Amino acid sequence: MAIQKGPFKFSGKFGDTIGFHDGKVHRVKKHGKVDIEVRQNAPQYEETRKNEEEFGVATRCGQLFRQAMMQITQRWTYKNYKPNVMKAILHTL
Repeated sequence: MAIQKGPFKFSGKFGDTIGFHDGKVHRVKKHGKVDIEVRQNAPQYEETRKNEEEFGVATRCGQLFRQAMMQITQRWTYKNYKPNVMKAILHTL
């Protein structure tokens, strides 16, 4: 990771470059990318693919659950409702 020493200090994203302040100095880093073909087939990403699949199933189940509960709750909600439903479904899986 680079430490920014020049006069141009910025925060946020600029192309594939990200600028931020870590409390002491301004830093710049490039957004890393993994080739999609490598990610789908490489053995070192097996655990990542497994976690993504599990999270996808939990997301779809959570969506169905929230839609079913919509009539019961009459659209009442609070900000932690969705994360709590997701946590419960992941725990159930």
